[in-house]
Amino acid sequence: METLEALAETFSMGEPAVISNLMLFPILATRPSADFDFRTLEEGMNSGSITITEPGHGYRSVNIQNSYQEEAFIIDGEGISGGMQNRIAASSMVISGQKSQRVPVYCCEQGRWAGSSQFAFSNTIAYPSIRDLNTRSKTSLGTRVDMQSSVWKEISRKQKSLKVHSPTGSMQDIYNKKPDELDRFKEYRPEDNQVGVLGATQKGLLCVDIFYNHALFGKFCIKLLISYALEDETAGRGALNFDKWPGFFQDIWKSTLVKKKAASSELPYRFQTSKNTGTGKVLFYKNTMVHAAFFSP
Repeated sequence: METLEALAETFSMGEPAVISNLMLFPILATRPSADFDFRTLEEGMNSGSITITEPGHGYRSVNIQNSYQEEAFIIDGEGISGGMQNRIAASSMVISGQKSQRVPVYCCEQGRWAGSSQFAFSNTIAYPSIRDLNTRSKTSLGTRVDMQSSVWKEISRKQKSLKVHSPTGSMQDIYNKKPDELDRFKEYRPEDNQVGVLGATQKGLLCVDIFYNHALFGKFCIKLLISYALEDETAGRGALNFDKWPGFFQDIWKSTLVKKKAASSELPYRFQTSKNTGTGKVLFYKNTMVHAAFFSP
């Protein structure tokens, strides 16, 4: 049975910061990482070196052309706008330089099926509940349901909860119409050796995101924190509990691999806490952990 315990010594948890109602524990690297220079969708699409187009049938995948010499990294839940409808990446993945690849996605805009074949960068990452739905489907925890329907249902629930009206049921409209609540997270500054963050509230864990080095984490840090903040609907309710999370962080590395995946795709894991079973996924590339995400039990 495969585990992630070998990675536990690679990371440690620092002292938390508190912004609004969120506890943000920095995840720190304890030793140097491999020397990859991944490009991101934001960098590539802004420069024209990465293009995304509709494949011409359905909404479950898009074509991504990476014209860089270097590899491109996509994080699960990363948004793209335009096309026939807005989408989010279904998995974290690496796309080799000078390659084109079909990438699985979910639609995050239920009420539109019109537009062009081209996409733009949306500058958002889906909030943890949506990313967790996808992870649970891969680890077969809970009832098997159609993931696309689950994504639409969750976005609708969030819009009603936050009183956001969207003519097309777009996840992007939630972010666009809540700038005052979300802008405060742009002031967060990562520590020098920080490679990830554990976000939690009074109710429990939101998400743990860990990257292979400080530079890659820095490219996603603020967008991830904003997605965590959008998840939280408990502001001002109860005291924050800082003591439980260091032990929880150690528990996630005792995860067991659920099923083997293809090379350069995410491996789904389950981990056991004192009360519940949680889910996570880890992307390895050339024997190096590029990104890991763990969600609430």
